[in-house]
Amino acid sequence: MIGRSKKPTCFKNQHIPVRCRSNKKAWMTRDLFEEWLLEFDSLIEGQGRKVVLLLDNCSAHSVNLKLTSVELMFLPSNTTAGLQPLDAGVIANFKVLYRRRMLEWLILAIDRAAPGTSGHADGPPDLKISLLKAVRFVYGAWYEIKQSTIYNCFKKAGFVRQDELPQPTETNTVEAPDITELWELVPTGDTGGASMEEFLTADSAASFCDEVTDEAIAEDVLSRQTAKLCDDGDGSSDSDEIDSGTLTPTTMSTQSALSSIDSLIDFMHAKGLPPVFAQQLESMHTAVVKLKVPQKQVQISDYFGAPNP
Repeated sequence: MIGRSKKPTCFKNQHIPVRCRSNKKAWMTRDLFEEWLLEFDSLIEGQGRKVVLLLDNCSAHSVNLKLTSVELMFLPSNTTAGLQPLDAGVIANFKVLYRRRMLEWLILAIDRAAPGTSGHADGPPDLKISLLKAVRFVYGAWYEIKQSTIYNCFKKAGFVRQDELPQPTETNTVEAPDITELWELVPTGDTGGASMEEFLTADSAASFCDEVTDEAIAEDVLSRQTAKLCDDGDGSSDSDEIDSGTLTPTTMSTQSALSSIDSLIDFMHAKGLPPVFAQQLESMHTAVVKLKVPQKQVQISDYFGAPNP
């Protein structure tokens, strides 16, 4: 994820599950792409694999690196929209999954603030989503995308032949989760009167990198030269980014974490949810318990005292 601030306030003392970088426009730049690409090449090499990475003609992708296991292949500039697997449904699927999490959080926040509930307070509920919460939405949404979805998007873009790869067990159509029911639960006033379609495509016209123009190339060269002269070479501000949501960093104890997991397990059983969820929580409980177990061997005398002579 790319933002404008190096050190957002809500990130302090928090685990960030994604790679976060920053620059003044929150855009993908050549330097950021090179950094990621070198690490990706090393990862693929460690797996003993060779891959082809399909790219569009964004200026950030114009790199000159010696790669071992990754081959870069650029799509034709006039036909990229129809050939990009991401545009064939991967991005749309990701956005729906991300916004589903937003709606779920919004509905729960409104529910917690309702009269008669423990979270009720005077005035309207705070519905601002912190940057940290958004990062976690992104992380969860990306890992919820099915392998079959990516496969089918490549197939839809014309990159997969039926005689080359086995058919996935799931449907070949690219389907996005239906969030209509969630959308209908949100009070109209909290959506600004927007339709669900407008909500899902709100950022469809956003820019994420410069076009390949003479001006963009000149600005990129100038920024690289400036970076060599300045300690802060990424163009981002050291000041904290204004966060759309207050969040007080907290550190949870191991015992509190175990209690929370136990409560979730009880909840799963009480609601009659499929056993697989409780089993996953039990595995999580085991992992946390290992953090609680003392690293050194404890003698029974440590608890009851040394025996009398």
